[in-house]
Amino acid sequence: MARFAIFVALAEEMSYAIDEMKKWGKFTSDPRIDLPRGQTKFNYNLNRFKGSNDRIEVNLIQGMGNIISAAHVGTAFLQGMSLPPELALLVGISGSLNSQNAALGDVIVSNFVKYYSPDKILHIDKAKAILVDSAMRDAHITKGSKGVKPYPEDPDKIGLDDRDLVYGDNAIRFLRDQIFHEDLDNIGSQFVSDANENPKLPFSLRQGALLGSNWVIDSDTYTQYIVQKNDWLDFDFYFLNDPSGFTERCKWNAEEPLAVDMESYGFFKAVAQFSRRSTNVKAYAVRGVSDLCANKGHLDKSEKNVNRKVATENAIFATLLLIQYRLANSVFNHVL
Repeated sequence: MARFAIFVALAEEMSYAIDEMKKWGKFTSDPRIDLPRGQTKFNYNLNRFKGSNDRIEVNLIQGMGNIISAAHVGTAFLQGMSLPPELALLVGISGSLNSQNAALGDVIVSNFVKYYSPDKILHIDKAKAILVDSAMRDAHITKGSKGVKPYPEDPDKIGLDDRDLVYGDNAIRFLRDQIFHEDLDNIGSQFVSDANENPKLPFSLRQGALLGSNWVIDSDTYTQYIVQKNDWLDFDFYFLNDPSGFTERCKWNAEEPLAVDMESYGFFKAVAQFSRRSTNVKAYAVRGVSDLCANKGHLDKSEKNVNRKVATENAIFATLLLIQYRLANSVFNHVL
């Protein structure tokens, strides 16, 4: 593989990415011609930035979601195993979980992804259930009783956050996981800090955790639920009923994710598995904020996908700056 590998999910985002990349370099063949023919890998030379002429491999992930992301990235790495990339970058869009921390158009540079997803649905005997409702949650949070069950212990009862009750008498259990892809050179945080000091940067860069999801989040209520679940493990099914199972199966810390996407978890999972058997590959997800996880459909329609386009372009520009920063440790004076 090339020294740098960029992965972009979905043809729409790839189209926006191609236009932005053409401003700063050249593809060795025209992706607009080759994409309809089924080609998904393209070589690109970053030659508009001073001192840069390194080849970059640009890969289209044909679809969305963590499974196809992991499959595509893993396959690309295996095909180039004899010469893995120095830096792998997943580029695309995301939805902000808190507009104060990540606004529309901002770009998040992350090497940390958290994952919260159903792993079991089970029938519940409501006669034996203690449902933790909003009043109990509010009282528990007000008291600040972290690490304490929000109801008296009863071995014959099953505790359940009432928001996890679905389809009548069934409940969803959630699995938690997180992947921190260590970068010993600390290039990401240095890049974000230096870039934000340049007043010519047309957007803000953020660094922090992403939330990997298996579905599109378009609900303010669910966004609030996710944010609360991140902070308060007390309402987790495992904690309420099987604390030892929580310790064994759920990895989690309290860092608040800035945004949610559907490919980062699969991307970092593939990179982590590959790095266990070969040279350690540095990896970052670079995600432009295109929505606020609520009224997404209305926003896309009313703005005619402008926010998606701008978010992708910003993410690509930030990615090219990051690559240049990796090459020269200083880029901003002659680029911005």
